[in-house]
Amino acid sequence: MSKKKKVKNPHPSVPRNQWSMWKTAQKYPWLWAILWLGIVLPAVYYPTFNAPTLILHEESALRFPLLSHAGNIPYIFTRDFLLYTAGQYRPLSYALLAIVRSVVPVENVLFWHLWLMSFHFINALLVFAIVRYFTPRLFTGLLAASVFALHPLGTVMVNDINQFHIILGLTLCLSSINAYIQFTKRGGWIYYALSIALFFLALFTARYAFAVGMILLAYDLFYERTGLKRAAVRLIPFGLLPLAFAPLLFMTTPHPLHFKYVQMHAGSLWHGFYSITGASGFFAGAFLLGAKIPVILHETVVQIYNWSNMRFLLWIMFDGLLFALAIWALIRKRWAAFGVVILFLGMVPYASVAYNQVVDYVSWVYLYLPLVGFALIVGGLSDLLSGWLQRRFLRIAVQVIFIGSVLFWGVKTIQLNQYARTPQTYWNHVWELNPNGQIALINVGKNYLENNQLPHALHHFFAPMIKDLKEPCLTMARYYCEKGDFLASAIHMRFGSGEKSTGVVLETQCVTAADLLAAAGAPDHAEENLGKALMVNPYNTAAMARLAEVWFLKGFVSEARRMLDRVRVFSPNDKYAEAIEKKFQDYEQRLLKGEKAQTVDPPSPDWLNYVLKQQRSAEMRRRIIDLSYRSDPNDAVIQLEAVISLIENGQYEEAAQKSGNVFKCLNGYAFACCAVCEALARGGDVERAIQIGHRAVTLDSQSELAWKCLAIAYAQKGVIDEQTQSFIKMIEKNPPLASMFFYNLGLQNINKGQHKEAADLLDRAVKAEPANIEAQRALGQCLLELNQSKQAIAVLKESLKIKADDPNTHMRLGRALMAQNQVEEGIRALRTAVQLDPKNPLNHYYLGLALDARKNYEESMKEYRRAVQLNPNFSNAHFKLGNCYFRKKQYSQAGAEYQRTVEINTKFQNAHLNLGAIYQLQGLNDDAVREYEEELKNFPQFAEPYNRIILIYCKQEEFEKAKDAASRAAEQGVAISPEAISALQTEDQSHE
Repeated sequence: MSKKKKVKNPHPSVPRNQWSMWKTAQKYPWLWAILWLGIVLPAVYYPTFNAPTLILHEESALRFPLLSHAGNIPYIFTRDFLLYTAGQYRPLSYALLAIVRSVVPVENVLFWHLWLMSFHFINALLVFAIVRYFTPRLFTGLLAASVFALHPLGTVMVNDINQFHIILGLTLCLSSINAYIQFTKRGGWIYYALSIALFFLALFTARYAFAVGMILLAYDLFYERTGLKRAAVRLIPFGLLPLAFAPLLFMTTPHPLHFKYVQMHAGSLWHGFYSITGASGFFAGAFLLGAKIPVILHETVVQIYNWSNMRFLLWIMFDGLLFALAIWALIRKRWAAFGVVILFLGMVPYASVAYNQVVDYVSWVYLYLPLVGFALIVGGLSDLLSGWLQRRFLRIAVQVIFIGSVLFWGVKTIQLNQYARTPQTYWNHVWELNPNGQIALINVGKNYLENNQLPHALHHFFAPMIKDLKEPCLTMARYYCEKGDFLASAIHMRFGSGEKSTGVVLETQCVTAADLLAAAGAPDHAEENLGKALMVNPYNTAAMARLAEVWFLKGFVSEARRMLDRVRVFSPNDKYAEAIEKKFQDYEQRLLKGEKAQTVDPPSPDWLNYVLKQQRSAEMRRRIIDLSYRSDPNDAVIQLEAVISLIENGQYEEAAQKSGNVFKCLNGYAFACCAVCEALARGGDVERAIQIGHRAVTLDSQSELAWKCLAIAYAQKGVIDEQTQSFIKMIEKNPPLASMFFYNLGLQNINKGQHKEAADLLDRAVKAEPANIEAQRALGQCLLELNQSKQAIAVLKESLKIKADDPNTHMRLGRALMAQNQVEEGIRALRTAVQLDPKNPLNHYYLGLALDARKNYEESMKEYRRAVQLNPNFSNAHFKLGNCYFRKKQYSQAGAEYQRTVEINTKFQNAHLNLGAIYQLQGLNDDAVREYEEELKNFPQFAEPYNRIILIYCKQEEFEKAKDAASRAAEQGVAISPEAISALQTEDQSHE
């Protein structure tokens, strides 16, 4: 028998008792990779397996109605679905989710975490596969795969269901790259065809696919040295397919009505590139240390708009040099450089906001493909050092360093997964990483609100860092609506909506408004808002179900049921629809039992006008102010609305007092700064008002309201000092702003009764901006007060050239023409004012005066009557109407009008006098004397009441009283009439 030949251990560094294990590992590397990753990945991600944080949140992809079952897949490939996908055409991953959702409920959090982790696991194996093409060392492959699998960057994708398209897209991209490398290494057109097919699918999944062709070109040209011509021929499909796909990418871009795009700037093609390049140090910290993950990047990264920015220049030089060195190393067959190429080229599809038009144009998820490059860099360096280092202890030391790095990243990942276990811990951590971040702050507030911790929620919702109040206000509007506090809800709706709202924002605010209006008893207006929401998003099943409920309340039962059937087409298990259906059944059961039909108590017209038109009546202002004292002081929005109401009421000191807390909370919100500025200015704290006004202008330099409030503050100062002069110089180059400033300063002087100074300032306002109609009207009015009616006519006629249908201008022009005795033309102007604005009592009053001047008394009486009908407290109109009755000797009607006049204004000149005359004509001398005495209380130097009193007393032979009246007149320096003197002398002669 022959003896068995003893096999010599080819690796003396491996102990003999471990040799058989090492030999098995070399024989079955994939088995070891699967076992290793199958152990470490669940161990690292275990803390989040039952975490709903990024699986069940309100914007979760699993909640999209069209993902409820596979039957909706045709809709997923249409343009309409883009409003769910940040405006990006990537339907494949969502179609896969729809298939799975047909059998797996949304609430199965464990399944969805395992689902995401499984694809991450596959991606790690694909990284292992790529490394195996470059080196046979099992340790190197496991190291690179472990870096990718355990790096903290993975938590941003693996825990968030909304990032499934990124994970699946990488799976397809890496599979395509693997198949192509297999083709280059071993040949076989099946691999080439498979690579192209996988690449084609990747295009429908994530924008990473656009980097695949560039990565393969670098691999072919510099590592394989295939040659430009041959490489170009091979990669033709990888160039043509993206070109063929481009129309789908750009032509299917959603209309701005459906989606809010990132704000575009001049040179926006390069804006993203500048900013992302400038953030290279930020990304390096994330790759090496796991730093700042998962902070919201677009809130943190410095935005760079110009190539001359020093941060950009430094990093572009560093990145360019590193990329050039990588190409050189790749040519020299250092495959670690292939990782550098992937790291840089993987960012290219997201480097321009002109093509990646999303608000979060820079995000951690875009580093998922670059993370593959980083894993290859680590693996490549390990492989390189293992080949260079000859001494065993050095090789072991290097391996220990790399293993320690993987352990470090794994521990960091576990920590991040611990944070992600609950929404509260997750968003608090994100906020700690960036205390100025709005998204984290708002989500922290939402968590407090869900736990009924209202003061803490308000503290976070309305903090100085919040620049846009729409989301927190809409959240609070829903909260107060559910609590039944409809006024508080309406106030937040006012600040949660706006003219610039589009897409998802418009949809959200319409649904919120519909909930409020329906709950408050205004189903017609709720129906209108739900219609708007469905116009923006025709697949909003929640809005459909709400609309069905509204229709049911209005009695359209069959239509309501058809709408619920439509909901079930898109989302068969919609819970809200089921709840509405149960309401229908309960209601019908009550009707069958003979119970009364459900009735709707409509809200007050004042409240409805406030919600729909944002009009604050006097009663609404009172209710808002009262609410501000009852509500939580941290609710700065209610306090802000109260400040505005107080300003409108003229309660400036109270407004100024209340504005302190508003500015403390909302000093980053331009509109709040404007309101506080005006409140302080009118309340007397002018210097502070000017400071806050400047802040409002700094926050929003395009805001007309900000400049107006600052102008009001300077106007309240009342002194053209150096600071005011500086302000004037600053705005003189902008005529509309200069005009607005001089206009407000002129109004301030009018309020002080300084019409001459006001006229000069208003004239400057008109010269700065001739189209400023308000300034022209005010100047015309001011000239009227100065009896400069001729100049007033010229100004007002110029104003009518700009806006011929302004009733106030016609009214003032009519007054000016009457003052110039141009009666007919004046009446025509006043009639035009009445026609344009028949509900303005002033127009009717001044037309009545003009008709009086033409002695057209009957028609003038009609105008006075109309004036008092429109404004029962219009004392001048009542007095003039009384005069008309007096002329017609209808004394009882005249007396009633004079009586109403003095009830409104007891100091109205001649009202008591005329009322006394009526009493005197009726022989009621005592009443007449009483009215004359009232006139003298108000106007002690008015001669006519003295004369009449003297004559009455003399006629009644009460001469002592007559003399007393004469003495009082003499004390006031008033000369009585010859008739009164004669009556007194007659009394003296009778005594003689």
